[in-house]
Amino acid sequence: MPLVSELHIAIQKGSEPHEAWSWSLFINGPSMPKRTILHLSSCFTHFYLEHHHVSNYRSENLVEVLPLCEVDTLQINAIVDIARPIHNQCPRYNCQHYILELLSALEEARIVNGGDRRYRENRKAVEEMQGRTERISRV
Repeated sequence: MPLVSELHIAIQKGSEPHEAWSWSLFINGPSMPKRTILHLSSCFTHFYLEHHHVSNYRSENLVEVLPLCEVDTLQINAIVDIARPIHNQCPRYNCQHYILELLSALEEARIVNGGDRRYRENRKAVEEMQGRTERISRV
C-alpha cells in the first residue's frame, strides 16, 4: 500500500476586514520535506507561486483548514510541477480561482480521484467558501 499524504485547503483572513480570504493548498506529508504550502501571490497582474516546506501549518490569520483527500506521497513533486504554470493575466484573478483550477488540473492528471464521493463533497465545501469574508456556519 502506498504512503499517503493529505491535501487540504488552508483559508486565511485578508489584511482588510472585507477582503476576500486567501487560499493555499496544504500538502500534509509524512515528514517535513513533504509538508508543503502552495500559494499564489501577485503584484498587480504578475502572478507567482510561493512554495514553502513547513513543519505544521499555523498562522494567526488562519480561519480554517478544509480537508480534500489523500494522495500518493510519491505524487507530491508532480503536484508542485502542475501548480507552477500560472497563465492568467486578468486583474480579477486571485488565489481562490487558482486553487480551483489547480484542483481541476490534479483531477485531469489523475493525481486526485475526481469521482471519489468524499473528495467531491469536500471540494464543494471549498467552492462554497469562494468570495467569503466571514465564516459559514456548518450544521
